[in-house]
Order: sequence, then structure tokens, then C-alpha cells
Amino acid sequence: MKSGAEYLEELKAFHPVYFRGERITDILRHPVLQPVINAAVAGIK
Repeated sequence: MKSGAEYLEELKAFHPVYFRGERITDILRHPVLQPVINAAVAGIK
């Protein structure tokens, strides 16, 4: 099983990412996606 840090590193490699028609350049800092990512990482720990 991957660690939370490994999961985050893999997410950085996802390109391109679009949300509601907007290209997301930093998925880890997007105001809508960040809480979802943080919740997923918290579930891994």
C-alpha cells in the first residue's frame, strides 16, 4: 500500500487536469480539489 506522500507525488504527475472546463496547473493547491485530496490522504495514514 502506498503512503500518503507517495499518493501526493503521483497526483502531481497527472496532466492535464481539468475541472469544470478550467485547466488546473497545481492540483494539490486548487481550492475545490485540495480538501478532497487531503481527505483521501488522511484515509491512507
